[in-house]
Amino acid sequence: APPSSSSSGKPSGYDSRKGSLSNNSSSNYQGNLGDQRDTNREDRFIELIKASTTDLSELRNLSWSGVPPGLRADVWKLLSGYLPANAERREETLKRKREEYWSFVRQYFNTRIDDQHHDTYRQIHIDIPRMSPLVPLFQQSIVQEMFERVLYIWAIRHPASGYVQGINDLVTPFFIVFIYGFVPLGQDLDTYDISLINEEDRAIVEADSFWCMNRLLDGIQDNYTFAQPGIQHKVCQLRELIHRIDANLHKHLEKHEIDYLQFSFRWFNNLPDEGNSSSMHDTLMGHSSCRA
Repeated sequence: APPSSSSSGKPSGYDSRKGSLSNNSSSNYQGNLGDQRDTNREDRFIELIKASTTDLSELRNLSWSGVPPGLRADVWKLLSGYLPANAERREETLKRKREEYWSFVRQYFNTRIDDQHHDTYRQIHIDIPRMSPLVPLFQQSIVQEMFERVLYIWAIRHPASGYVQGINDLVTPFFIVFIYGFVPLGQDLDTYDISLINEEDRAIVEADSFWCMNRLLDGIQDNYTFAQPGIQHKVCQLRELIHRIDANLHKHLEKHEIDYLQFSFRWFNNLPDEGNSSSMHDTLMGHSSCRA
């Protein structure tokens, strides 16, 4: 459920596993004085989320240094523009967008067997089992089917780029953060059997992952169109930045004939993958060009 506002303006509780605020529970922060700063930051995150209208600018600035794990799902939805800043609109918006995603699935997913879409689906079907092959979570058939639907629906709705290898990695952080709220306390997400999560909750995770990835890609789709001009431009910017702030490193790379494209292409193509800290994604979301 979306967060609700508190008349006092002070958060009265947060269910960190489900990613939803509750006015009926009480905050249960414990720790010594060394933890006070983190506690204050978490309080401020909750206040922003629970406000009748969330200050997105402040939320971005606060997220730059990382988001408390239990709050990450709501914060990412807000920063991507998927969850409205206006608290009163959130429940209706989530219901409508989730239903819209599943209407896309009903409308388009069966077309994967058509000749004109077969190659797209085949590439997705090949790529997904390669994701984090050593992590049992991503080898579960139910998880792979969720990713197949998300990626295929996105590709069909974006013919200018279609599906490009690397886009699958953009779904992963959203999926991990959103599914986390439905995994029982004490269970290891990497090995948890996702089929134990009820179908309705899995449908929520899938739809939310689709829309947040969609919002992210709206700002970087030229990374995936023909010749990938977005990535080419970013590589040039990186070269200029390194030349300006670390001339010795730039000269070293040139001396050894190391092209920036050789080592930075994957960074820009995939963005930080699931092997990186989620805090890097917090920073990316805080700096994202996504718009509501």
